[in-house]
Amino acid sequence: RTCKKEPTVKIKTKNIDIMSTKLEIELDNPDNINIENYRYIVYNKELQIISEENLENSTITLEKPDPSETYIIKVLGNYDIGDGEGNQIDKEIGNTKFIVPSLSSLGYVRANLETKDITSEEANLLVTLDLEKTDYRLIYLMSKFEINIVNENNTIFNYTIENDELEKIKNGEQIQINING
Repeated sequence: RTCKKEPTVKIKTKNIDIMSTKLEIELDNPDNINIENYRYIVYNKELQIISEENLENSTITLEKPDPSETYIIKVLGNYDIGDGEGNQIDKEIGNTKFIVPSLSSLGYVRANLETKDITSEEANLLVTLDLEKTDYRLIYLMSKFEINIVNENNTIFNYTIENDELEKIKNGEQIQINING
């Protein structure tokens, strides 16, 4: 044989999740060709670069990928297989596509509302999240929680739980909401 076999990679998805995605890169380089600038690039479906790094180890982790997005990962490098063509620059060694599951695949946020001290003028609600029936990833991703109540006159009461109150219910604590009018 006058030239060496080109290196290839297998890209395996170890964990695809809306929180993070882990990919494993398996390099097959039987002739131990020196690969320089060995790296990966992750693109979204519009071919915008999402992540690009040198490959230092065999595991790649993408934090908080967009749900329902299709991604393309390419592994590239520079090498010479001794075929007389010289050094191959930015040669694609392998690629694959993967899709991050949609947020809706996690189900719904489940809350418990309990009425307390109801009069004709006001009511108090006690609100807790049902941590057993709500996927922990949804709880982690929540930035606010909105409550909308309609009475018999179609008067709407809106209340948004956020900041400190949101952190309390995310931790399983109960909060009280006062409705006037």
